[in-house]
Amino acid sequence: MSKLEKLDKFALGGIGGLLVLSGTILPLEAANNLNFSKYFSSIDRDNYSNYLALSWNEIWARIKRKKVAGGSRNGNLCLVSPSQLIDKDNNSQTNSIQEIWHQNPLFIWQLGKLEAVSLRDENQIYWQQEVEATQTNLFYNGKPLQPGKTYQVVVFHPYETEIQKIQIVAPDKHEAIAADLAEIENQLKSEGADRETIALKKADYFAQLQMWSDVLWELYSILNPSEELKETLEQLNTHNFCQ
Repeated sequence: MSKLEKLDKFALGGIGGLLVLSGTILPLEAANNLNFSKYFSSIDRDNYSNYLALSWNEIWARIKRKKVAGGSRNGNLCLVSPSQLIDKDNNSQTNSIQEIWHQNPLFIWQLGKLEAVSLRDENQIYWQQEVEATQTNLFYNGKPLQPGKTYQVVVFHPYETEIQKIQIVAPDKHEAIAADLAEIENQLKSEGADRETIALKKADYFAQLQMWSDVLWELYSILNPSEELKETLEQLNTHNFCQ
């Protein structure tokens, strides 16, 4: 058995042969030709390659079903990303470490106003960014975080408080996912897809892995979003994940 075949498999949701007839559509040939060999099992790959296209509205519907940011609250502040998104009916919260793939994570928070966000590495300040009064999200802009390492998310609200532990996925998993993402991007670029279409397919990929913080990263990464993506971002920004 190969090293990648020994990787723990994520629990994937049911994946059907769904074609969305409205919104952003990926090139049909590219969607049919995608055949991930790096991370999914052979059954998962077959199902995923037949899962042709999602609109941003469909991505939003899948995020919304998760409802509540869990395990990352401090008083009236909660961290939406990076955080676990749990079903609304599940009232339990967890302090478990949140795994993410992107090495420059996206931070999204609701309710409280922050003065700064920082990451700690072995109790040392690894990175810190001041926050504008009206700001509710920001991208990490320091040195790339290291696969397999755990970091503490610390906020100043106004007092210094740890609110979440995050970990970039282990090196072998990180490498395998990176290979799949490269396959997505290369294939879709060969079909003439634009940056937003590629981001949509990557968001779909992360949604299959239930890596919701990485899904959100893809949505917020587009500098000049389409009208559909603007509407989706507006829904995200006004949705209460902290009920």
